[in-house]
Amino acid sequence: MSTAQDLEALLKAASQTSSAAQQISLSTQQQKTASSQVVMALRDIDTASSRNAHSVRSITDISQDMIHMSAELNALVQEFTLTNKDR
Repeated sequence: MSTAQDLEALLKAASQTSSAAQQISLSTQQQKTASSQVVMALRDIDTASSRNAHSVRSITDISQDMIHMSAELNALVQEFTLTNKDR
């Protein structure tokens, strides 16, 4: 009888251990999925950052061109003088 009780307690403990192992396995799988999603999000951020940096470089280049053209236009305008039409 004592042995049967011990075996029953052992079976109950084994069942609890199995259930806990299944929960750990499920949690581990969920963490793996979450980690994969974080990695994908970080890659997306990296891609967006690279595109943003490229856009900033392009805008800087365009701004430099505009400054240069503005200086040229200013120099051309300085060559003209307005005269009074009444003279």
